[in-house]
Amino acid sequence: MAEIDRAANMDAPSRFKALEGIVRMGGTANMDSDTLAVWEKAREIVLATPGHGEFYQEPIAKMMAAVRAEPDQEKKRALYYDSELAPGKENYRTLGYDRRDAMWSLETLQYLPSFESVAALASFLSDPEGRDGTTIIGDRPGDQITRIAISCHAADLLDGIGIEKPPVIHNITSNWQRVDAWSDWWNEVKAGKRTYRFKGSPIEYGPDGPVAAQSVTRPAHDSVKASPSRNEAVEVAGGPKPQLIYWMVGGGSLLLLIGGWKFMSSRRQV
Repeated sequence: MAEIDRAANMDAPSRFKALEGIVRMGGTANMDSDTLAVWEKAREIVLATPGHGEFYQEPIAKMMAAVRAEPDQEKKRALYYDSELAPGKENYRTLGYDRRDAMWSLETLQYLPSFESVAALASFLSDPEGRDGTTIIGDRPGDQITRIAISCHAADLLDGIGIEKPPVIHNITSNWQRVDAWSDWWNEVKAGKRTYRFKGSPIEYGPDGPVAAQSVTRPAHDSVKASPSRNEAVEVAGGPKPQLIYWMVGGGSLLLLIGGWKFMSSRRQV
């Protein structure tokens, strides 16, 4: 607790770095009460500090950009796989990047349920790595590609961040389907077509933070089409619209009245 109190008085970047390891412990059920209290306090401080999403997102974003921009294949491989080069040459640490540390930083976000964290993770969903079966350095690792691809990892973390009514996929056959489902969901949020909230919280969020209650629209996000409304059901079944039914009933009644009047008139004439 003393360490957390010291971190609370630091500038935001130093605070995030100091508390990252504690937050990433995850609040697991097998923690004792004292450890859980420490984790909850650290998480509360980080969540209350603006900029945490971008801070924990930045290391992997910078590393991926560096890998793509590096023309030397050996250096590119060293950056990407945390591997050392030949003796006397640079390795990933001397190049200034550490993929493992960068991934650990990103994984911290799954324990920080905030709109900042969601936006940070969602920013990686459109990453094309692995879609053609290769990594960004040209390797073809076979079935392991989804374990390396940053978009698949981001989808995993969004699965665990605690969003109520997350995207649902039936008969899933590929991790790319999960990436696409989350990407579609996020595009709806950005377009203002839906909001979201975290489990146990009544606050609705849009892409940039909480939204006013009157603007909330939260359609069920499922791969199964929602049941049609009452009017739609009539149209889908091929039946007449309700307005047409009213005209038919009213017209029939009028014809009966006219027929009855003519019948009575003919009897009087006889």
